[in-house]
Amino acid sequence: MSRSIKEITDSPIKWYVSFVEKHYSSEVHALLALLPQFEHAIINPDRVFRPIQSLKALFGLALLDTKLKPFTTEPDTKVFFWPFQLHHSLFQALVYERLMELGINCQTLIFRKDLKAVLENQNISAHLIETSRKLKSFSDLFAGVFSAAQFVLGLLFEKVPWAWKKALIQSCIHLGVVKKAQAAAMAVAQKTNMSYHMVGYDFSILGRAIIDTIKQHGHKSGRIQNGAVNYRLAGFSEVDDLFLWDKESEEAYKSNGFKGNTYITGNILLQEKYPAEKAFPAMNPIIIDGYVHRVLVAFSGPGHNTTEKGHIESLRILLRLVKENPSVLFIHKLHSKDKDHYYDRLKLESNVRMAKDLFLDDLPNAINFIHATDLVITGASSVALDAINLNKLVVSIDPLNELAHFEFLKHPQVKRFKEGMGLERINNWIGEFDATVQETINEGGLERIVQIIKQSLEPV
Repeated sequence: MSRSIKEITDSPIKWYVSFVEKHYSSEVHALLALLPQFEHAIINPDRVFRPIQSLKALFGLALLDTKLKPFTTEPDTKVFFWPFQLHHSLFQALVYERLMELGINCQTLIFRKDLKAVLENQNISAHLIETSRKLKSFSDLFAGVFSAAQFVLGLLFEKVPWAWKKALIQSCIHLGVVKKAQAAAMAVAQKTNMSYHMVGYDFSILGRAIIDTIKQHGHKSGRIQNGAVNYRLAGFSEVDDLFLWDKESEEAYKSNGFKGNTYITGNILLQEKYPAEKAFPAMNPIIIDGYVHRVLVAFSGPGHNTTEKGHIESLRILLRLVKENPSVLFIHKLHSKDKDHYYDRLKLESNVRMAKDLFLDDLPNAINFIHATDLVITGASSVALDAINLNKLVVSIDPLNELAHFEFLKHPQVKRFKEGMGLERINNWIGEFDATVQETINEGGLERIVQIIKQSLEPV
């Protein structure tokens, strides 16, 4: 029987943390920020191995200082927002706007140029973080090279599987990103007496680096849940406050040893922007005659938790479902890391549509698709969590048992479908589901988040 990904990653993650703390104390925070990348490499051992680039980044850390290009931070700025992805900004913008209405000065800092225009469309001015690098002084240079060399030698003599060592080396490629985030967080922390920092994701390289840096200067941090919880890394989160969607997400953190504060605020984006009773007339392209039901297919694609083999096997099972249910329309909305060519065979079926082909000009948000369909098929995408909140049935296809660590798949609204199970008809799944017994979306989450931030800024 194959092991779950959680079983595969638990031991190497614990080893990584202890090894880094023991062998590279001078850069322990930078290397611990790479924990998510180490986890990715463990899960996906077949990724291209680039040892030269990794060692170059590691010794570059020893040779070069990262310098932040000057930017202005008003002394009375109290709350800083750090979105790393588009969907982070959608959640954070709601809190930003409310705090500004209350007279609490906020600033948004970004690392991606493409986010600037998105935020400006929401009337939020964002500063793009930029850095330069220069050679360290001779004494610092010598000490840095010596520490890096000791670290590499220590790794070579570790009595652990080569796959673990390879994953650690591979993760070092991203050290430059870590140093950039640390420099930005350091500059902000030194300019303000007491501030609150809302990061986009506590388990990304940027998030971990920022949280660790501002914590060293006595500032507080928070994160608004915007997707599924990373159950393997939950216990390693250093964020002070977590604003979570539900009890299942809270339990994922607490049961893994999270020491910060947790608040169940619900999905504020659903509460504020996509209430359950809202109609979406723009979804007319998927209202096609001749079908008794519409199903949204939203896999995450191969990458982090799902291997390419697992993704292909899931689509093979999906093809059987599509063929067995000709009266059901299957609408595929691809994740950013999923690829169109995986769906070439499925697109030959008459009851399959690709979302991007139906909406050529402006592809609607996944929430819109959930409202307009009867059921969601996925692996463990965060779209499933949105569907649960919107009282829709979710079917999870996971033939290689790669997603078993996602606790939300145990929710009563989720039907887990794996290889070997009988192919029940989708009509029956929908017919057996009673949406009336489900809880409604929580309300008031935004105001609670704002109040917690305000309390954190008050003098102790």
